[in-house]
Amino acid sequence: PTAMSLMRFIGPAFFLVVANSSMSSVDKASLGQKDTLLLAALGPATAAFDSASYLLTFLNTATLSLLGLATGDAERTRRIRSHAIVLAASAALGLGSLLFACATPLTLRLGASPEMQPHSAMYLRLRALGAPIERGTSVLTSFCLAARDGKTPLLVTLIGLAVNIIGDAMLCPRFGLEGVAVASVLASSVGFGYLVAVLMRRGLWPRPFVRIERWRDCVPFLEFAGPVLFAVFLKTVVLANMTAAACALDTTSAATHQVFNTLFLLSGVALGNPFSWAAQSFLPPLSASPPSGRRWSRKAHALGLLLTVGGACSLVITVLTMLFCSTLGWVVTNDAAVLQNLAVSSPAMVPLCLLYPSLLTLEGALYSTQRRYAVLTISLFFWFCSTAFMQALKSAGALSLHSVWLSSGAACGLSAILAAGLVARALDPVHARRRQP
Repeated sequence: PTAMSLMRFIGPAFFLVVANSSMSSVDKASLGQKDTLLLAALGPATAAFDSASYLLTFLNTATLSLLGLATGDAERTRRIRSHAIVLAASAALGLGSLLFACATPLTLRLGASPEMQPHSAMYLRLRALGAPIERGTSVLTSFCLAARDGKTPLLVTLIGLAVNIIGDAMLCPRFGLEGVAVASVLASSVGFGYLVAVLMRRGLWPRPFVRIERWRDCVPFLEFAGPVLFAVFLKTVVLANMTAAACALDTTSAATHQVFNTLFLLSGVALGNPFSWAAQSFLPPLSASPPSGRRWSRKAHALGLLLTVGGACSLVITVLTMLFCSTLGWVVTNDAAVLQNLAVSSPAMVPLCLLYPSLLTLEGALYSTQRRYAVLTISLFFWFCSTAFMQALKSAGALSLHSVWLSSGAACGLSAILAAGLVARALDPVHARRRQP
């Protein structure tokens, strides 16, 4: 693959991930202008909602992969699309019900103070009502990506953002946290309706719809669950623990952390997932034939190109993130203490923002060689290191917003080193030959 072909794939996928985080981001910007307590209260709620939604991204990966394998087979493609819609709706309904019912204990567990908790729980319940719509939009966008359509995901994102910004401007001054939650659900609904209309017009909506009649109809999707789902869960736990630690410090640190968390989702996470998907798409054809020295070089070149392009993109987006914190913080808050904290503490974000996309790219390379349990091992190691570092800082009385982000960045760096070793072993022709039956 060339750098240009990679960017044609990664660009639309980037907007897909940004779409999943954009609603909470706009809400934080609106509330930051109104009340610092509300901005801080948003943290535990969005940590619960975004983390829970992130758990279901394995359905996106499964849908993209299965549609890619079914290219040219209209009947199989229609079945995959139908089943993807049913599974996404079912999973999102279950997720939304759980978040709605457990909003109070979840927000308390994630660090909501007594002052924050009523606002946090109400926001989470309202967002939970829109979970099926947001998850449905995410999976349906995979239909577009599989058809090499990058424009529709971008338009869906822009439409949703526009509606959310207008809704926040109208509802936030009067209803506060509850108003921005309603605006997010409304924006998701408008984007979903537009996407369904486009899919129907382009013939990408499954007609007639194929129902799931047997358990084994779900197997192709569920094969991506198991270790993959648990690996994603461990990463969400790391981010949730960071939020809980920041909320335990003080209101200013909690509010600042919410801005940092949003920027990380829109940089490290939004960039890392597309590069992981690219590794899963571009590397398998290079390893289809029996290994040889030449094919090892082709695989090494492809992965090296992914890591190089990803590293360059990570550097650019990290620099932009630092510039935002130092010069444009007023966009998300007018609190002088939070603005100062943004400028002073933002360098602590650099290690995690820079390294996380490379970690996900290496994990994508492992997925491409069917080493799912290797990815699980890396995620366990990441969680263990991050948790151990924060516990050590807490015991030493050195826990701060700086140390929370730096410790997770160090854990990410160690995990990337482990991942690089496992990838080198997985792509080694000698080792691959030994694994063949």
